[in-house]
Amino acid sequence: MSVLTGAGLDAIRDQLLAAVERERAPLELTAHAVRGEPITFADAMRHEYRAFNVGDRWGPPWSTTWFHIRGRVPEAWTGQPVVAVFDIGFVGSTGFTCEALAWKDGKPWRGVDPNHRWLPVNGSEVDFYVEAAAIPTAIVSGPDEAPSMIALRELPDPAFVFRQAELRIQDPNARKLALDFKVLVDLAVALPEGWKSLPRPTITQRSRRRCRGQAPHGTSSTPSGTHTSTPHGCGRSARHAANARARSQPRSR
Repeated sequence: MSVLTGAGLDAIRDQLLAAVERERAPLELTAHAVRGEPITFADAMRHEYRAFNVGDRWGPPWSTTWFHIRGRVPEAWTGQPVVAVFDIGFVGSTGFTCEALAWKDGKPWRGVDPNHRWLPVNGSEVDFYVEAAAIPTAIVSGPDEAPSMIALRELPDPAFVFRQAELRIQDPNARKLALDFKVLVDLAVALPEGWKSLPRPTITQRSRRRCRGQAPHGTSSTPSGTHTSTPHGCGRSARHAANARARSQPRSR
């Protein structure tokens, strides 16, 4: 029986993740930068916001930038699940790079970080705020000398590039399949050496059965590099991994 390992599993995972979101519509951004201590939402609403574009730099270390996010869902997307997708300049893992808090109707709404990059959109109008914290990337290991976190506060130059802000259509079935598969691959990598090669039918056939025999939109296309949220756990994938592990063991006679 043929097996998929390493690059083969990564390629399937990337194709599934790329198929989660399709189509694009731009969002309009304006920004207000704050040095020193963060300000309240009420204070942020009293300031003037300047034009800001995807690709612009923002956030000297330990500063805060408020972004006003506005847009309109295309009429052709009516009835489909729409999300606002962001990459505010993530470098590294959650907790060691920039992150943000989305505000809606004057209240804290959802977090935005490397593992949670999209926000649900209800209705045709998009209008909310994102409070972004420019947390400098820390050196957590290795021989390099760690910079002084206090000294970084004095640096004037923006530390991050705002790379993505757009509306996309999200396929819920494709997302569930991609997240289940990602958990399965992560579990496979964590298994002892003799169990890391999973039978091809376990990987591909079971995944396609999840979509009733149909692969999600875009699984045959080249991965676009789009990203989706990392799940905190999935019972179905754990059972798939357990079954795959059992099949990889020699049967007693």
